[in-house]
Amino acid sequence: MKRSNNQRAFTLIELLVVIAIIAILAAILFPVFAQAKLAAKKTNDLSQNKQLGLASLMYSGDYDDEAMAFPYAATWSTSCPGCSSATAFTHGEMGPWWTDRLMPYVKNKGIFANPSNSDTLYWCKGYWKPGQTSYTDTNISDQYRVTYTYNEFIAHQDSNPLTPGAASMTSIPDVAGTVLLGPSNNWFSRSSCQPNGSGVTVDFDWDVSQAGWGYELWGAGTAGADLKSGGFNGGANFAYADGHAKYAKVSVGPDAGRGAVGTAYVGYFPQAKTHSQVAVPGGVCPAGYNPTAYIF
Repeated sequence: MKRSNNQRAFTLIELLVVIAIIAILAAILFPVFAQAKLAAKKTNDLSQNKQLGLASLMYSGDYDDEAMAFPYAATWSTSCPGCSSATAFTHGEMGPWWTDRLMPYVKNKGIFANPSNSDTLYWCKGYWKPGQTSYTDTNISDQYRVTYTYNEFIAHQDSNPLTPGAASMTSIPDVAGTVLLGPSNNWFSRSSCQPNGSGVTVDFDWDVSQAGWGYELWGAGTAGADLKSGGFNGGANFAYADGHAKYAKVSVGPDAGRGAVGTAYVGYFPQAKTHSQVAVPGGVCPAGYNPTAYIF
């Protein structure tokens, strides 16, 4: 049977043109798909912050308006006043991780981890790991990732662990402008002291460290402009003390009250106030900043 004159195979040129068109469309659309995926993760993370913030407020309501107490329990830093070799917290003396205390209000282990943050978690002694029922609990399947933590001035993370306690939520003067919790690979946050131009007061903002300290902006480089490649397009989501959650961009620069650029503290979030409008002499960040002097 003869083939119809109307039927013929594609020529090599036609196939190459079609392949080229498909390659061009793929090159255009793949970045769009990647951004859409990142936007979905960002929205999910914002929702998780919102839910954790509301659960924290419910917790405070059940504990006479007191926030979650989570004092620093390690002994390698001056952030553990009163700690010594005799009071070294090495075997879970401080009890459950804060997320397990909040678990009755959320009943969801997955909500405590940012879906985009795959950085190695920094482990600090003194508490049970998330999911452990005791210090001797070795069932790994019970454990889960936690990539959020509390504002140090609210949870009193730098206070003496021998006398644990946390801020009263009603003691926070600007609940809508004060961060309750946010991103951290460690259990504690750090705050950047920044003069606000008033000549009388300074602001404390959620701080970003160099990689390896355990509270850096995930996926970022170690210094300077590299920070803008981390997180969600150079930013992160935070929950605030009034229960709302929102996105904030990172600002590159030194912490005037702490380390120099390239050592430990390389950025901060100006919109994520951990303790705003702190009165200090001359409105200048204090030398040898001591966070316990500014807790709520």
